[in-house]
Amino acid sequence: MIKNFLKKTLITTSLLLTFQLSITTPTNTTVNAATGSNYTWNNTIPAKYPSATNDNGKLVLFDNSHGETAGQADWVLDGGFSDFADDLVNHGYTVKEYRGIDKNGDGCIRYYDDRQTSNVDSNEAVITYDAIKDADVFIMAEANRPLTISERSALKQFVDSGKGLYLISDHYNADRNMNTWDSTEVYNGYNRSNSTIYNMGLTYGDMRNPQDATKGWLAENFGLRFRFNAINLTAGFSGIRSTTDSEGITAGVKPILMAAGSTLAIVDGSKAKGLVYLSSTDKPSKWGSAADTGLYFGGEKEGAFVAISKPSAGKAAFIGDSSPIEDATTKYKHEGTGNSKSTHAGYTSAGNAATLSINIVDWLSTPESYVGFDGINHTKGIATDTPMATIEKTESQAEPWATPSYNPWNTDTFAYGAYNAPQGPISTSTGGSGTGTTTVSVTGVSLNKTSLSLTAGATQTLTATIAPTNATNKSISWTSSNTSVATVSSGTITAISLGTAIITAKTTDGAKTATCEVTVSASSTGTGTVTLISEGFTTVRGTSSAISSGIPTNWIFSSGLAVYTTTGNYGKSSPSIKMQGTNNRVTTPTFTLSTQGTLSFWIKGNGTNSTSALLVEKYDGTSWSTVANITSLPITGTTKTYTIPQNTIQVRLTYTKSVGNVALDDISIK
Repeated sequence: MIKNFLKKTLITTSLLLTFQLSITTPTNTTVNAATGSNYTWNNTIPAKYPSATNDNGKLVLFDNSHGETAGQADWVLDGGFSDFADDLVNHGYTVKEYRGIDKNGDGCIRYYDDRQTSNVDSNEAVITYDAIKDADVFIMAEANRPLTISERSALKQFVDSGKGLYLISDHYNADRNMNTWDSTEVYNGYNRSNSTIYNMGLTYGDMRNPQDATKGWLAENFGLRFRFNAINLTAGFSGIRSTTDSEGITAGVKPILMAAGSTLAIVDGSKAKGLVYLSSTDKPSKWGSAADTGLYFGGEKEGAFVAISKPSAGKAAFIGDSSPIEDATTKYKHEGTGNSKSTHAGYTSAGNAATLSINIVDWLSTPESYVGFDGINHTKGIATDTPMATIEKTESQAEPWATPSYNPWNTDTFAYGAYNAPQGPISTSTGGSGTGTTTVSVTGVSLNKTSLSLTAGATQTLTATIAPTNATNKSISWTSSNTSVATVSSGTITAISLGTAIITAKTTDGAKTATCEVTVSASSTGTGTVTLISEGFTTVRGTSSAISSGIPTNWIFSSGLAVYTTTGNYGKSSPSIKMQGTNNRVTTPTFTLSTQGTLSFWIKGNGTNSTSALLVEKYDGTSWSTVANITSLPITGTTKTYTIPQNTIQVRLTYTKSVGNVALDDISIK
């Protein structure tokens, strides 16, 4: 959040002793007293949808279960993060708010202080894997309440399943609800203090400062940690890594402002790497209200402002400030004062992280099977010097930084109109839109067939049935797990080549899914030639600098690739793959030949010379060997054709650059 005013205005309203104890002692006995009926004013969970023609079939959840609206924060998709959410919708994403699980079915998702064992089963503001598994990306912005052991496990399982996690933090001590937790601590998995009160028992575990940078949930699972610093640099961090080093994420990114934010220390470069740093010419300063020296080392030693991690099948991304993402349209009132909040139009101001955040979500939502940054196909991260400064090993001042006028662990004390408050200005029935229009949510989807057998070239149409029949939004997106085997458009399946593909129908509302397994076999008539691979890269999205999404299933793309979309620079249809550097490589999925096969592809050299070359290799399950080494690359689009032996199970094409670039398209194996 932009800090042009002192964000942490001291609130002098006196408190009951029980309130004070509930803040500082994790074993407090304060229990929510209001009945559920008092909480019905804000039952509608916001969602925004792309147009049918722009829908990419992907769902992004914005978490609002862990204090993302605490204090002056308002990081919800129809409030202070609405510009970001709208931008995602414009890029084809469905966005929804995540609040938790309605365990008792009363339409209200209530928070109860689950530090008390008696409240664990009652608390509905929780994250579980089953509740978020249908999303492609899960975003948490300045979580101000600690994650339980099971919630941390759920988020890791979500990433391990191939999904994306985006954690947006702020400076240390951005403890907006004054419960002694800020987002740096929540994400790290431990409080800055090493007091025994943070050894919190079975639900949360030992959350004392481990005084070791390699310890804690974030470091152990994702290879990095948020520092406890607090830095200003409104001119922007300008040490931006190349698209090759950043997996394409920094394409089009300009210096990004930090208005009281934190950085990330890389502790394991095989899991994590920084994308945006302080450059040698940047002039950062300590935020005026920092809890300690604020700025520890300067330069790259301070850590990364933006970082990513590839710990497993999925991905994660991190940024140390909400300021360049927020906007000035707030929704909720302050829990203590009941006043309107003040935020800044950061998403559209100079130094914004708009392009960066869209690129991050595109990357997070694109499944890629590689694990870790190996330093060969994916640039390795650079471990941060002194990843935990001595000053970070203990609490630098008494917490909380001020005494709140409400109990942050008890929503019954929240002011009118605050998120999670008992009362507010909107009066709707459960499921209402907030304006009097009733919305009927989707509860499920089914297909008329769960399996199909087709011959290559055949088509068949699936029929999807939405439940209930009177659901408001019946839009469905269709995807294929392997477009080399079968494609799908509006439910119509086209069999392409031998193999198996899973066709998925996903509802726009609720992200409910149904699947059909399609098995494609050779045609019993005709020439007997079956196309095993036919890839025109029509799903690939990106710029002339980098690929952002849409890599075909089971294809392996090296870092550094981009796309050509200009006429004459692609084969049958746009785009083609732009190979722009030495060791740029495209590798096919595996396939099985019944006899010797035919490999063909479209190629064009742009500004290349006789020493630029494209190496074509085949793999027999044991070793790679050369099919052809193409020098003097054609300056007009040309289809190259080669015979490959029956034992070939994979093909790859690797560019060696002297000058110029290569356009590659329409790879076929028959």
